[in-house]
Amino acid sequence: DQLSLDSACLFAQYELLLGNNPEDFFSQWMIYLTEPTTSLFALSQHFLSKKSKSFFRQWSTISDLYAPTFWVTFWADQLWRAYMYADLMHQKKQAEAKKVQYKLPFSFINRDWQMYSLDELRNAHDCLAKIDFQLKNGASDIGLEYFYTQFFDQKFR
Repeated sequence: DQLSLDSACLFAQYELLLGNNPEDFFSQWMIYLTEPTTSLFALSQHFLSKKSKSFFRQWSTISDLYAPTFWVTFWADQLWRAYMYADLMHQKKQAEAKKVQYKLPFSFINRDWQMYSLDELRNAHDCLAKIDFQLKNGASDIGLEYFYTQFFDQKFR
């Protein structure tokens, strides 16, 4: 959406080296040369807030920045932390919950944890473990898309 002055200068330097046909270079490499305008933290916030439109809009811009195995690990970590936090909050152990809230979005910590059952978080994490196994055994990354639709369709409850 936006290009910083530093990135614009960097691209001007690359353009000097590319000659008459820079379009292919910029269309294929631009995303790797600029800082993403979206963060993993914001993506996680949309995910755990179950804001599917915001999530998929952002997902479409950064999904290719990392390998599918990264995404499985990233979401498994988020769900594990969310499970631990929600479990401790349900037990009214705020001090312990504060210790495990690291890397969780503020909206989850403040309110969104209440809309989750522990079973839902556990089942979603279990699904990711199966996808991880499949990826490591040659399956395609379509399992991640399946996971997202199942998650937003509340199929893990």
